[in-house]
Amino acid sequence: MELLASGDVDLLYDTRQRLTLVSQRLEGKGLLGLLKKADRSFECVRPNGFRAANAGQFMVDLVIAPRPLHEAEPITFADQGLVDAEVPGLQWLLSVPPLEAVAIDEQGWPVPLRVPDPRAFAFHKAWLSQRMDREPVKKPRDLAQACAMARLIRDELPQFSFAEPLTALPKTLANVAALESTCGLADLARAGPKSHDQPA
Repeated sequence: MELLASGDVDLLYDTRQRLTLVSQRLEGKGLLGLLKKADRSFECVRPNGFRAANAGQFMVDLVIAPRPLHEAEPITFADQGLVDAEVPGLQWLLSVPPLEAVAIDEQGWPVPLRVPDPRAFAFHKAWLSQRMDREPVKKPRDLAQACAMARLIRDELPQFSFAEPLTALPKTLANVAALESTCGLADLARAGPKSHDQPA
């Protein structure tokens, strides 16, 4: 539970394509306006910042993958709203085939999600935990989340095999041996296969 109770959520916006549904819902009052519909206490933490927080200090960050230097225009959906923050490595999560999933919230309602391949998430979190510029307080949680996801894939999601390379990720990032060693998971590369009709 402590791996999930982080007190924040990151909204990854793909700047490569126009998200019609999002742009329609955010028109006018932007992302902050949408958050206020759920909880009126949400406010921007600082003007022109990427983070909003509510009275309970639950935070929402608007994050994007790093963009080319010539694309310097900030991403925002309204005046006085949240402005994007670039996070290293997110381009890899956007490059792997996305998965459609449905979660169940605390009140029993279905919540449709569009998420990256879970193997890419595990590799990305492990990579973040080793970066020198990562906030020290976040590194242990990054690694713990990477290991928890790798363990979940190995034990419960055999359709996702670490033996199948994720070609959208750099080889230095998708290092199965390093992930296996760091997390103490035996035979991680041989987890699952069984199905070749899943995105790799």
